[in-house]
Amino acid sequence: MANFLSAEEIGDAFRFVLELSAPAGAPEDASRLGDAAAAFLNRRGAGAERVFACRMVLEELITNLGKYGAGDDGGKKRLTCRGKITTDDAGFHLVFADNGVAFDVASAPLPNVEAELSAREPGGLGLFMLRRMFQSVRHARGRDWNLSMWTYSSPADGEKTTSKQH
Repeated sequence: MANFLSAEEIGDAFRFVLELSAPAGAPEDASRLGDAAAAFLNRRGAGAERVFACRMVLEELITNLGKYGAGDDGGKKRLTCRGKITTDDAGFHLVFADNGVAFDVASAPLPNVEAELSAREPGGLGLFMLRRMFQSVRHARGRDWNLSMWTYSSPADGEKTTSKQH
């Protein structure tokens, strides 16, 4: 059974609420939300690169909330996330709030990607990739909610990026 998801376009914003009464279903719910967000971005002419980045960040945040958000409460806590996506000429902005355990996505330790594979600790690669992909990631915590703000900018699809050869 899927978790409750409410998603709607209000004016120039896409807003959503997802309740994870069954946190193990979070990846499937992230996919459902990603589909709805992609439709919004496509209607705004965002292009494939921006849609991909939005899907990735939603999947990572929701999957991590489902895996780790309840902490040590034995699965009793009802996890909820809500957010808003807006677009501009440069890209999109995501505001994501969740009531999971305190976790700062903007300053969480990153994995040592230079270490030999056998010496690496598991985890952290998803946030590592996202923090490299997004131009800005900020975090705040208040009233037992995490709030993260993500800004993504890229050339519009079809625009050429130039690189100088040296």
